[in-house]
Amino acid sequence: MPHSPSVTGLGIGHLPILHENILKSQALFDFVEVTPESYIGGDPELALAQLEDITAAFEVTCHGIDLSFASADPVNLDHLIAARGITNSCNASFFSEHMAYTKAGELNADRFFTKVATQADNGIILNIDSISISARLQGINPLDLVAAYPPDRVVSLTVVPESCMNPIIRQICGGFDKDMLSIVQHCLNHTAAQSVLVQTRYAENTVDSLSEIINSLRSLLCK
Repeated sequence: MPHSPSVTGLGIGHLPILHENILKSQALFDFVEVTPESYIGGDPELALAQLEDITAAFEVTCHGIDLSFASADPVNLDHLIAARGITNSCNASFFSEHMAYTKAGELNADRFFTKVATQADNGIILNIDSISISARLQGINPLDLVAAYPPDRVVSLTVVPESCMNPIIRQICGGFDKDMLSIVQHCLNHTAAQSVLVQTRYAENTVDSLSEIINSLRSLLCK
């Protein structure tokens, strides 16, 4: 995605199964994020109909999860072309790609991602849930993980509420939402981030079920 953020405010991640629910909640969100892989290889008529609905109702961004930019394998051009088709169909403001926190030997992936963002003049979207989980499991301050990224490159934040997390993660170390809100507040105050995305995972993650954290995030963005 470009270094300067293309969207501001509060967004929600789109799931095809939650399509109608998200459309009915248009007044609550400033943008919607579409994952191209949700439609690649699926029913093209369903994809076209839903993408047209979303584009008419919201500003749209796209976030890919399967290009494997940090892999030693070559880029899958067929998948790249398919992802571009979805991005074009919904007139996305920008495209971002998932690059998870990893460590291989002495290579700290945070430094690698920072170098990629700097040299390519791209921004970084921080997954606040990943930061919170990593900090808990390592017994460290989550803000130390945030500090590993240059603040001017952090242009947006993603939050996966606890109810949207894998049940195993919730069982191992639950009680994330309060911690994540605190990290979000810090990032909004100390980085270039001007938007927060609430990411959904399951059919039960309706907008109503996420109302508490959605309202809390909206309040933080309005401060």
